[in-house]
Amino acid sequence: MEIYAMTKEHALWEQTIAFAEKCSWKAGPYLANMMRQNKFQDWERVFAACEGENIVGYCTFTEKDELPDIYDFAPFIGFVFVDEKYRGNRISEKMIEAVLKYAGQIGYEAVYLMSGELGLYEKYGFEKIGDYETIFKTVDHLFVRTTKEIQGSDIQVRIMREEDIPFICKADNDESEGNVAYLENQLANQEKQECTVLIALYNGEVAGYVSCTTNADGAAWQTAIFPALWI
Repeated sequence: MEIYAMTKEHALWEQTIAFAEKCSWKAGPYLANMMRQNKFQDWERVFAACEGENIVGYCTFTEKDELPDIYDFAPFIGFVFVDEKYRGNRISEKMIEAVLKYAGQIGYEAVYLMSGELGLYEKYGFEKIGDYETIFKTVDHLFVRTTKEIQGSDIQVRIMREEDIPFICKADNDESEGNVAYLENQLANQEKQECTVLIALYNGEVAGYVSCTTNADGAAWQTAIFPALWI
């Protein structure tokens, strides 16, 4: 899987236009038209996810998205789409991380995103600011995320992945089948958007994790464990 940050000179520009034009999302043709007319500033980019020779997803990084000009929020990630056949492989997350890296490189400390979904982009480290009326007269949620990792004495925080489970068990001094099964279940629930599991890394080693889950009553509860490396 490769993620490309593109301008109109990129070799995959036209292929991405064709993919957006024919994709199942109604906003795809709108983006394709923007790309044909190159309605982008010099620093703005279209990001494309490529699997082999196939474009399988895209998003944009632009100064404005669907908020009216009366708001000063900028810049934005927009048009996030992944082909149905490739969903479940964290492609959206990989594209977003690529955008955040690029945004940080050109001097932005935070990036915004508008969405009608709750519980999705929070998994990728975004925080909801509020609900705002868009230029389309709809109301969407506004999210923000810093372009920098959460730091402090080489501490990093990110979403748990499958490959983290053995290291979490080791840090927790509990490598039993029961603990592995519990973490695998948490990961499965995360995939179903029923919870979010964040892990803390200290100098590259697992120092703990936090699980945020919604119960049947809709109330959020948290479980925090900080075992082997006390930070």
